[in-house]
Amino acid sequence: MSYHNLTNEEIIFLYYVSSSVVIQYEETFSDESIVQTLPTEIGSVEVKIELPKDFIDEIKNSKHYIIMKQIYLKLKPIYELIKDAEPELVESIDELFTKKSK
Repeated sequence: MSYHNLTNEEIIFLYYVSSSVVIQYEETFSDESIVQTLPTEIGSVEVKIELPKDFIDEIKNSKHYIIMKQIYLKLKPIYELIKDAEPELVESIDELFTKKSK
């Protein structure tokens, strides 16, 4: 099955992409900060930047966040249908997003 030439595999992939971006946004909103780990000669260093409330509100109202959230919400019920019909397909795409780098 496909929707406008998108296969179920591609739909699941796009769902995972949109989900991961929305999760990153929402973690930033709840933490009110951005945290990044940087590799250095002495080991990893975590850099944390606190975000003012008005900046967070600005991000929440940004076109990028709004469109990404809309895509995620539209793909979620389709993802659920495919998950019920083809769980092995969903598992194979899930592995792409959960596999830890060696």
